[in-house]
Amino acid sequence: MAETFEKAEKDSTIIAALAAFFGSLIAIIIYLIKKDDRFVRFYALQSFIFDIVAGIVITLAYVVMFFASFVLSLGAAASRNAAPEPAFFLPMACFGIVMLAYLVVRLFCAYKAFCGEVFMLPLVGRFVAKYV
Repeated sequence: MAETFEKAEKDSTIIAALAAFFGSLIAIIIYLIKKDDRFVRFYALQSFIFDIVAGIVITLAYVVMFFASFVLSLGAAASRNAAPEPAFFLPMACFGIVMLAYLVVRLFCAYKAFCGEVFMLPLVGRFVAKYV
């Protein structure tokens, strides 16, 4: 279910794309400045809330990956193996995938905003649409 906004002007799409791409600080500034443009305010607030949620998820993923690497390194030390096992690097590779997914979502939102389309992120988009 897509939220309907008035037809976005080119200036609005550029500002919304900047808010969607650059994230928290820029998004909240744009949200506070552009009080008359629902399209821009939607993308700015969605970007801000997405950054909060993503920050929590990325922090939790980092902690889990750190402890997984620590446990794997203890296993390598217990076996008196001088070189770390390849499984030691797997958690950090998973963390890299999480960060790549974050970047892809941010770029996709910026692209949709630049095209003048409303794209609602799951959960975050519906929440934001109520308050814009």
